[in-house]
Amino acid sequence: MNAQEESQQLLWGRTKDLLLPDGKTVTIREQNGNDDDILSNTSKAKDLTNQSDFIRGIVVKADWTASGRLSLDDIDKMLIKNKYFILFASRIHSIGEIVKFAYDWGKSNGGEISYEDDLSKYLWDFSEPIPEKGEDDYFEFRMQPYVAKANELQYFATSSGKELRYRCLNICDERELMKLDREAITKNRELIQRDLELKDKDGKWVKIHNFMWFNKRDMTEIHKEVNHTDSAFMPITEIENPREDVPNIMYPIIASSSFFFPEEI
Repeated sequence: MNAQEESQQLLWGRTKDLLLPDGKTVTIREQNGNDDDILSNTSKAKDLTNQSDFIRGIVVKADWTASGRLSLDDIDKMLIKNKYFILFASRIHSIGEIVKFAYDWGKSNGGEISYEDDLSKYLWDFSEPIPEKGEDDYFEFRMQPYVAKANELQYFATSSGKELRYRCLNICDERELMKLDREAITKNRELIQRDLELKDKDGKWVKIHNFMWFNKRDMTEIHKEVNHTDSAFMPITEIENPREDVPNIMYPIIASSSFFFPEEI
């Protein structure tokens, strides 16, 4: 190890290479105390830009930028599952795979109960085939990789002959969707955010803002196509209440304060 490598190791701590869901690679460093300040910035947490700042800090090498580092613009264009793969992998690398958390069911339903979850089950080494439903090691809520060339426009046609194109959601899209009022969120809103376009009779691409020209079969095929190419990542765990008459709930594990700030390791 030369002097530069020794200096980097001292500064970064342990590093880890990651193969992301879209096939790109990054190297992350261990988290440090400054990262805690970045993640706990309540103002930036409102639109998740604290997480973008955090990723910019911990990624010490990216294989698709000229500088090898990430600018905020690079991160804005990063596909959403890449972001969450980095967040989960960083948490495991720096703190460990076990998250301990508590859920308060209320006094009449058992009060506060402690649980734990293993974060490693949500990720996969994408250099290996990912288990499918019915196979060993399959897990319903594991992150799925993107299809090839997910960073490019995606083209497809419905059975009715409509030619369409769209792009996968990125971090900037996630932030824009968060700004919307709850009343503005509809089943098709994410299609609009993906810049869904239809080729008209003159061969021009027209951005879709209204879906009245698509019948129900068209819409079913569009959503099926988009879900195949750009499936959502839902890291949720089922937690049980000791009372049999109280139903279990599906808990979003990243929502736990212990995900980034465990009280014990």
